[in-house]
Amino acid sequence: MPLAQVIRRLNSSPVVWSWAFNGIRLGTAAILLPLILRPGTLGKGELGMYYVFVELSALAILFDFGFSPSIGRNVSYAMAGALELTAEGHAEVAAGGAPNLPLLWQLLASTRRLFLYLAFGALVVLGVGGTLTVAWRAGETSRPEVTWVAWGLVLLSAVLEIYAGWWNTFLRGLGRVLPSARISVLSYGLRLLLAAALLLGGAGLLALPIAGLVSSILQRGLSRRHCLRELGAAPASIPPRSLIPVLWPNSWRTGLQFLSVYLATRANTLLCSSLLGLEVTGDFGLTANVIALIGSMSLVWTSVKWPIVGQYCKLQDFPRLRGVLWPRLWLQSITFLALAVGALLIGPLVLSFIGTKHRLLPTPLFLSMLAYSFLETHFTFWTTLLSLLRNRIPSLWPTVVTNLLTLAVVVSLMTALGAPPHSDPAGLEEWRHRGLSILACTPLAVALLFSFWFWPILGARSIGTTWWRYTFTRPRD
Repeated sequence: MPLAQVIRRLNSSPVVWSWAFNGIRLGTAAILLPLILRPGTLGKGELGMYYVFVELSALAILFDFGFSPSIGRNVSYAMAGALELTAEGHAEVAAGGAPNLPLLWQLLASTRRLFLYLAFGALVVLGVGGTLTVAWRAGETSRPEVTWVAWGLVLLSAVLEIYAGWWNTFLRGLGRVLPSARISVLSYGLRLLLAAALLLGGAGLLALPIAGLVSSILQRGLSRRHCLRELGAAPASIPPRSLIPVLWPNSWRTGLQFLSVYLATRANTLLCSSLLGLEVTGDFGLTANVIALIGSMSLVWTSVKWPIVGQYCKLQDFPRLRGVLWPRLWLQSITFLALAVGALLIGPLVLSFIGTKHRLLPTPLFLSMLAYSFLETHFTFWTTLLSLLRNRIPSLWPTVVTNLLTLAVVVSLMTALGAPPHSDPAGLEEWRHRGLSILACTPLAVALLFSFWFWPILGARSIGTTWWRYTFTRPRD
């Protein structure tokens, strides 16, 4: 095949561009992380505070309240010809399945208004709660005044991410996965380059939030332009009724589920900073972010297919649905395992080469966190499929209970751990290891009780097969 043709095929592949996007996110580890970890850039206290900022930014995303997945799902239904949108279940589809443009414009207007409210709510709540969190440990950083300026920029960047990010979600729901991925590559590529330049220039904790602000503005502008171009001229009559009440029933359920997941996993970094100190938080946060990157890289294979799968679900076309998703599920698993092996073998060597004092967690704890993340990618796959099939969130309450139980067990065990023995260095090291073991192993142990085996079985049954048959037999129908 001629090289020019190969380049054209790669350029037109949503998977390639989504991989490029995740490759840029990998650049955070390959480019920014060495800059962050190099001597003189961030001290132990600043690195721990950096990971606190990361988790607070992730908490801000929870103020989406699950509306983004619900909006993307309903946009795909409208693209499949839905005559109306329903809070749960599926409404009638127009003959021929042509996109319902008035409904799409109605959904666009409702989404714009909704995310303005959500961004303001995030600004108020996170502004109070995040400020108290930062105040608890700001004195452990070498320059508290810079830490406070950085926190202000982190807050502004996180709120803007909420307000601006929905345009790209809408664009993906329209089936325009390729331009959506290209925009993400461009905006996050700029974020990477700008952050690297600022770190090299000595901006420290200020570098990443400044780069995030610029990136969000660019992504919002480009995504908005592509959405409006795809929709064309607005119809003469757009139904004035807001669709927020239709979106709300599934959205709050998704948002509550996301919140419980955050409390069971990502909030561990905040617990680590509060209970074990910023020095330990740096190593725990580093490990957690490497694993999160591996998970997001592997999920690319299936995430690019959800818009078209949503249309198949609306049309109840299970044979095509099974055929589309089967190879993607295998590619997702293989990618995760390959990257996990690479992180285990190469990660410590890379950190040693950089010359940083920061380390990944010991191998047994690293393996436990990797196992949790691998099973979580399959949990995400099957629960996302179920939500598209039923236009509701059947996994909500079991998942919330599982994650709240995880949080309760972690807090109980950490409380039982007692106060650190500061006068005994060997005892202090053992105390910290026990604390890290609790944070690393508890989520996996609790999720194995139900979540990680039930939903794959139910999901496979919902598309007319079994988990074993679907996983290990290529669909022929």
